[in-house]
Amino acid sequence: MSNSLFRVRKFKNGDGPFCLHVVSEAIGDLDARKSFKHFKAYEAGRVRPGEWLYIAETFNQEKLGVCGIFPVSCGDLIGRDADYICGVHWFAVNPKWQRKGVGSELLRYSEGMARVMEFRFIFTQSDDRAIGFYRGRGYQSVENFLSRPMPYTTLLEKRLE
Repeated sequence: MSNSLFRVRKFKNGDGPFCLHVVSEAIGDLDARKSFKHFKAYEAGRVRPGEWLYIAETFNQEKLGVCGIFPVSCGDLIGRDADYICGVHWFAVNPKWQRKGVGSELLRYSEGMARVMEFRFIFTQSDDRAIGFYRGRGYQSVENFLSRPMPYTTLLEKRLE
């Protein structure tokens, strides 16, 4: 998928360091990769099985942002069917490219891929800074259905049609 300024593609070898940098920059801690459980795999250009990462880049290959989706396992949910739910993670855009449609396109692409994989719902966790972004794209706040503590204040979900 692409627009006139950039395209979205699957993660490939060599994307890991960019992903680590842009995500840690977005959460305000440039050394945050030490807290990411799987950062060594990302640095090596691999993703975990059952996880999909997508990269937005210009046509001259300047990387702009990343968004990932993952299936939710049964042990992570309370009172929900895990077979049809996926989550958004590793979602960040280079600050100089924010508010230019990159995040919207990454999220739209990720949601499209989730539909292809027959997920019915997609969720994300958010702090107050991004809630408006998600709500503007059809996400609604829901009660916490995760069996573990959330690092962010709000859980949002969208039905994938």
